[in-house]
Amino acid sequence: LEYIYGITGGTPHFVFQTCDHLVKAKAVVVKKSEVVLPPGARVDDLPICPRMAGAAMAEIDRLTEEEAAVVKAASILEEFFFVEEISAALSEEYEGEAEMAVDSLVSLMVFTRDEEDSDRLTFASKLVRKVASTLIMKDAHQAMTGRHQDF
Repeated sequence: LEYIYGITGGTPHFVFQTCDHLVKAKAVVVKKSEVVLPPGARVDDLPICPRMAGAAMAEIDRLTEEEAAVVKAASILEEFFFVEEISAALSEEYEGEAEMAVDSLVSLMVFTRDEEDSDRLTFASKLVRKVASTLIMKDAHQAMTGRHQDF
């Protein structure tokens, strides 16, 4: 339930879409009044509903290049993270951009600040985090494929 809420934000239509996708993909097992993961499955490995992923991708696409780089860098960090950790994860190309981009991403509600420690950040949506981390893999694959073709 926490996974579904984290991915959908509790929006009824998105909850339905996500649950329907998980059942059709046989990523979950429905037993009378409960839904369980198949033996050996992990919540982190559940597939993302393509419609939901498209919405998150559109959100990331609307960001500036610097903001998108910060989102991707943050997606590989722990659930809660700090600007310094994002800065360390960024390439030299974006060095010094993290602080301003984080402020913008908080105002855009991509990141939220912890109530007790305003320097501590987290993603407002687990879906955006998950999609951003898959974008890193795609970027790496494209970079490797491009380099490989140069030989």
